[in-house]
Amino acid sequence: MGTIVYTLSKEFFWLVVIANLLAWVPAIYFLNNWLDGFVFRTGFNLWIYALTALVSVLIAIITVGSQAGRAAGLNSTKALKWE
Repeated sequence: MGTIVYTLSKEFFWLVVIANLLAWVPAIYFLNNWLDGFVFRTGFNLWIYALTALVSVLIAIITVGSQAGRAAGLNSTKALKWE
């Protein structure tokens, strides 16, 4: 059961990391353009992007892990009987 959860979590981990990296570029660009319009401009820290990436990876791992663990724990003969 552990290897199934690990394999699925690993695949989704990389997909979430790639999605975060692709989302950072337009987010930084549009945030800079938006903040330029204010008189009192404030900066933004890049650690916020790392924190959001960490949170999204944790949510993905918890979700995939729980679903894979539940599916791996099912009795396959009962599932095949209904198919």
